[in-house]
Amino acid sequence: MDCIILANGEIKDYQQYKYLFTGKEIIICADGGVNHTPELGIIPQLVIGDMDSANPKILEQLELKGAQIMRYPRDKDQMDTELAIAQGISQGATSLTFLGCTGDRLDHTLAAIHLLVPLALKGLEVKIISDSHFITVITPKAPATYKGIQEI
Repeated sequence: MDCIILANGEIKDYQQYKYLFTGKEIIICADGGVNHTPELGIIPQLVIGDMDSANPKILEQLELKGAQIMRYPRDKDQMDTELAIAQGISQGATSLTFLGCTGDRLDHTLAAIHLLVPLALKGLEVKIISDSHFITVITPKAPATYKGIQEI
């Protein structure tokens, strides 16, 4: 099962990502990832995190439309994206696509890339897609079988 995780990083061209949302995937917003949902025209199944960067109005609208909200304290041992990954896997995800994980914050971009390695070593198909990058980790357990990914 495919899972798309939206983070609060940079997305400039929303149109190029709409093909990813087929209605068959799990959509999880890691905190401020909710800020991208109006432009993408999606309602995630889950929003997870400490909600320090989520737009409160968007969060409220998503909750009214059925999105489950899982709030965590600001002081926690995991990043919001890690919480989203754990939830995606617990719901049966075998493929994880990350959007909004790159941008001006190099520390956030590198952290997101480092999250891919242990997931790929467990046999999950993982990728970060941005306006100008396609980042993945390929191992003998996670072969390059990226169905439907358009050239960026």
